[in-house]
Amino acid sequence: MDDDAVERDAIGEALLRRQRGAQSPGGAGFMDRQRDALQDQVSAAMKQIEQLRLRHEQLAHEKTEVEALLRRQSEYLTAKNLLIGQFRDDVAALALREERTGRLLELVREAHASFAKALDRLEQIDEDTWADRSFESELANAAALVAEAKGMRDRLAAQIEAASWRGAEGSARTVQPGSAVDGEQLRTWALRGLAFGAPVVGLALLAYILVKILS
Repeated sequence: MDDDAVERDAIGEALLRRQRGAQSPGGAGFMDRQRDALQDQVSAAMKQIEQLRLRHEQLAHEKTEVEALLRRQSEYLTAKNLLIGQFRDDVAALALREERTGRLLELVREAHASFAKALDRLEQIDEDTWADRSFESELANAAALVAEAKGMRDRLAAQIEAASWRGAEGSARTVQPGSAVDGEQLRTWALRGLAFGAPVVGLALLAYILVKILS
């Protein structure tokens, strides 16, 4: 074999080794694969970051909704409990007022009937028909009737006055601080009270005048 042949074989082996090196794991092909793998990892990490961001926004939105719901629930419970307390106080106050008003109405009806009966009995007294021989007894009977009527009138009038004051006191207690009660409403209540008590007062005054005339 000559020198040219040996040189050609050496060059061929060198080229063959270079080709094999280019295809080996330490060559350019390996680096490309590593770069692609890293890029894939970066892309996967970016996707996870985006998913976490979206999940974070979703959780923040849910947190806001839950806080708003808790706030509405607290406001509802506060308003409910406050109103329940107010209604309990109102029911108790109105029950007492109803009891006192019922008692006052009974007294007024009793006074009306008693005053009318007493007035009729007093009007039936005719002093001109008294006989001289029975004048003393007639006078004693008439005076006893007048005294009885006066005692009945004073007793019922005092009871009505006391019941009226208790009812007025109960009405004042039902007015809570901050209630919208103006002067017009107070005047209306006062006029209603006068209208309610006027018949009783009129009968009482009439009975009183008759007693004064006869006494």
